[in-house]
Amino acid sequence: MAQLRHEYEQFAATNTEILVMAPNKPASLAKYVAAHPTPFPILSDPGARVAEMYGIEAIHAPFLTFFIGSMFVVDRSRRIRFADYNVPLVARPDDNKALSVLTAMA
Repeated sequence: MAQLRHEYEQFAATNTEILVMAPNKPASLAKYVAAHPTPFPILSDPGARVAEMYGIEAIHAPFLTFFIGSMFVVDRSRRIRFADYNVPLVARPDDNKALSVLTAMA
């Protein structure tokens, strides 16, 4: 999320809104946002139900759920124009790929 926060202006320049989905509970996310304000909303999905509907792999461990990194570009007609699924757990999606799709759409 930190990288998205730093690159937010690049996304905003393409008339794009960022929404982040995290497996954390709302109280946990509120603490994170209080310590690290973000210019975009972070949605809570602690049971990973919404994530799994979009094909985002969730790993359920005792007391913790992880999402395998994914990134989507969805246009105004709700079509997925770019999807980056199953990025390794230690990596994050490549923002430059999404930005190039967004720039081409503009």
